Amino acid sequence: MKNTAAALTLMSVAGLAWPRLLPAAAGELRDFQPPRGLDEVRARILYYASLAPSGHNTQPWAVKITPDGFIVSQDPARRLPAVDPANRELLLSIGAFIENLYLAAGTYGFRGDLEIRAKNAFDGEIAAIVLKKDKSSTYPLSRLELRRTIRKGQLPEELKTADVDALLAPVKDDAVFFPKMSKEAGIIRQYAAEAFAAQAHRAAAQEELSRWIRFGDAEAEKHRDGLTTAGMEITGIAGLAVRLFMNSADVTKPSFIRQGIDLTNRLVSEGGGWVIITGVGANIADLIETGRKFQRLALLARELGIGIHPMTQQLEEQDWQGKVPALTGGLTPQFILRIGYVRDYPSPVAPRRPVTWFAGG
Repeated sequence: MKNTAAALTLMSVAGLAWPRLLPAAAGELRDFQPPRGLDEVRARILYYASLAPSGHNTQPWAVKITPDGFIVSQDPARRLPAVDPANRELLLSIGAFIENLYLAAGTYGFRGDLEIRAKNAFDGEIAAIVLKKDKSSTYPLSRLELRRTIRKGQLPEELKTADVDALLAPVKDDAVFFPKMSKEAGIIRQYAAEAFAAQAHRAAAQEELSRWIRFGDAEAEKHRDGLTTAGMEITGIAGLAVRLFMNSADVTKPSFIRQGIDLTNRLVSEGGGWVIITGVGANIADLIETGRKFQRLALLARELGIGIHPMTQQLEEQDWQGKVPALTGGLTPQFILRIGYVRDYPSPVAPRRPVTWFAGG
């Protein structure tokens, strides 16, 4: 059973960078317990913040509760040094976490004042947030609960200009869209497939990936993070086979890698085009802001019926890092997204750690 084609499709989905980034099930506040010394409102704000995306669904944030807000830090045990050695993607994830925090705080009648504290990408404390009373917003928090990545099933239909404009509105001039039939989209497809294959054959990256796959239900329940079969869209008999018969050692097997590459070669041809989100720079504040902008975009996708699948290996693998800026006029690319209409938008399923696991005094 370990070598069935169905089970081996795990690699192709798990190896694609950034999502790995799925939220908790809609409306779920399972095991919701405010940390000691924290009122329920602020605990709920942190719950919504924790629905942010992160590489391999590592959820790399830690929060210290202060009298007037929070200090958001990175958890070094949740770094991905093999695919994200500079902590670039970790900081983008922290930015998405902060954006969720701000949106949730607004609905509870607070605004946040942000102070970036990190001087480099490896500093523990990233930012301090002071909450101040303000008029409540009407932002629908269901967007945070229902956001998810769509890997499979993106339709090949041409995307309407109005829908693309609406999707990219939160990132304004920091994103460019390439329709599926454009020359640039063809180049991105090629880079995506090539970089995926290169990363799949890199032992350190595969070993790192294997540590974040939660093969069985008990393992997923124990950790409440990482990549589950449901979150990676491996369902039915195939999902059962993975949960029952596979383990981390399978991730580095040649047959596993080959199946992943084959499926990725098919996925890059699905959907209606590609979006590259750029950043104004690469310092801590820039990366946090870019992560926040991405999250604003991602939260709109379901309502537009558009699936988003970040495919960032070409920003992670050295031989491709210098190629992508040529497609953006020299601007620094931070996200590469495959997008397309989705006929039936699935609900999010990936686990989330309870607030008490990452926040405290």
